Amino acid sequence: MSEEQLDDTQVQKQLGILKEIEQNPEIKQKNIASRLGIGIGTVNWYIKRLSKKGYVKIKRIGQWKWKYILTPEGVTEKARLTKHYIENSMELYRKTRNKAKTLLYRVKQKDHNKVCITGDNDLVDVCRLTAIEMDINVVDSSKDKNCPVLKVDGHELTLTDDGFD
Repeated sequence: MSEEQLDDTQVQKQLGILKEIEQNPEIKQKNIASRLGIGIGTVNWYIKRLSKKGYVKIKRIGQWKWKYILTPEGVTEKARLTKHYIENSMELYRKTRNKAKTLLYRVKQKDHNKVCITGDNDLVDVCRLTAIEMDINVVDSSKDKNCPVLKVDGHELTLTDDGFD
């Protein structure tokens, strides 16, 4: 059986659904959807797909009530998806740190000792810690308009300032 190629979003959805089912076999699909922040139709589609692959057994326990049982193959798949998720997360962390170091080195070369970091995901924290490690002060961009800005947009990092573009 060849390993199916999944993107990060699919891995997160399948892994989340398998975890929810393992924790509460009688969970309702609407509760899974709510917890994972996805649509009920998406949950239903994934559960049917996981069932066809033999990872989940579906048992009717009432007129509108179902029990989802994680099979041994499902436990194995959950472990595989967890490994995949961790490996991808670590690779993203390493790439982000390396890129941040490269960009922050440019800040130091221009004799700056401070940087503003903007963005709204966890990679901002990686960049912040990298700056602190490099003895670069992280300042608030709304309070200091005269510093280089390390922008985190999704997985992309850019350094912007008149002397850095």
